Amino acid sequence: MRKYRVAMRNLSAPKRSSASGMAPALAAAPPFWSAERILRGVLSARTAVVLCMVVFGIQLGTLSMAKALSFPALLSAAAVSPLVLAALIDGVVHLLPDPLLFAAAYLAIVALLCGSAEQWLGAVATAAIGLAAGTVMSRCTSLGRGDVKLIAVLALWLRSPLLLVGALSLAVVGAGAFAVALLIAQRATRTTALALGPWLVAAAWGLWLFIGPPDLLTLLAPW
Repeated sequence: MRKYRVAMRNLSAPKRSSASGMAPALAAAPPFWSAERILRGVLSARTAVVLCMVVFGIQLGTLSMAKALSFPALLSAAAVSPLVLAALIDGVVHLLPDPLLFAAAYLAIVALLCGSAEQWLGAVATAAIGLAAGTVMSRCTSLGRGDVKLIAVLALWLRSPLLLVGALSLAVVGAGAFAVALLIAQRATRTTALALGPWLVAAAWGLWLFIGPPDLLTLLAPW
């Protein structure tokens, strides 16, 4: 009888599976638009907001100086802020946050909606070239998926295949020169990973300022 009661007690007691025991240990993924997902612990929310305002202020001042203020130009200028944040974060943790890339792509697409069909065709062609180039580079080099997505976003933003190729070339040359300098200074080895995102954003931003809507190259020509 005693054995029977022990058996019944064991049958009635709920069994804990290994999966349920591990469930509390698994942390839930943060929401897509959460500060943790966007900033990755590199910057505080206040610092990120201030930095975005400073970057947009620089863009606004440049457009005003070039007398190129328009709604599409302002949208295109606003896309620089999330790109700069993504570049800074990539330089620290070697990760390009998807929410920042999505925000930049959204602003670039909305700016395109205000343009002509010719601009749309240029942007689509540039995006196709960017994806193809990024895919090839990711298979032949250590280029990550985040860098490929960044190249696609920059393609939509720059709208010109020539500007995209120029940005990629400048980024590769700049990153290569920086890597050589680190090797000479013995601050890195041949296996040290370097983030390409900051170089891509810096090169694209420079080309946008001098050849894009602000057209600083023409503005500085008399000098």
